[in-house]
Amino acid sequence: MILFFLLFFGSCTFMLKKMYHVKNPKIETVKSLEKFLDKYGYDKFKLILLKDFSSYRAFLNLKKGVPNAMFFNERGEYVDYRTTPEECNASVGKFFQTIEAINQVNNPDSLSIQDLNHLLQNEINVKDEITVIMTWAVFAGKVNKDKSLNWITHLKDAQMKGVKINYYLLNCDVLDTWGIDPKELKKSKIKG
Repeated sequence: MILFFLLFFGSCTFMLKKMYHVKNPKIETVKSLEKFLDKYGYDKFKLILLKDFSSYRAFLNLKKGVPNAMFFNERGEYVDYRTTPEECNASVGKFFQTIEAINQVNNPDSLSIQDLNHLLQNEINVKDEITVIMTWAVFAGKVNKDKSLNWITHLKDAQMKGVKINYYLLNCDVLDTWGIDPKELKKSKIKG
């Protein structure tokens, strides 16, 4: 019975990975990222990158996940879309329905955009608008499309209703410009 259970769930994971083209992380280039964004219809001008491997590790320690969405109110304060810590990113689309309410949340002790800026190659400026940072990675395959592209649709619907909101696509792949040896990457056991 246990063997059947392990085989069943092991094969489901395998099948889901194959279905969604999820693969083991590899070192990417900016060109390969832009090619991926073009393939799935993302706006490559919204692309933001982590500075280096140390910033990558620091971001992973925030445990925000890939793909995921991080919401910041007009003051640049992080507002969690989840109602409980156990909730998954399936509720992101629903959160967009009440997105303007995050400007009423006062959360000065939370993660801020300024905290994230220390990890990014290009800074994000807070301009009295809601900011959404969507994480994605090439290794996540079509999961990006099913999540992030769908969220962008919700975001654009909110913009059409007059909500001042902007977004960025934070890539969470390891980049060649960081100078990481692929063998060292495997030893570090970092998974996206």
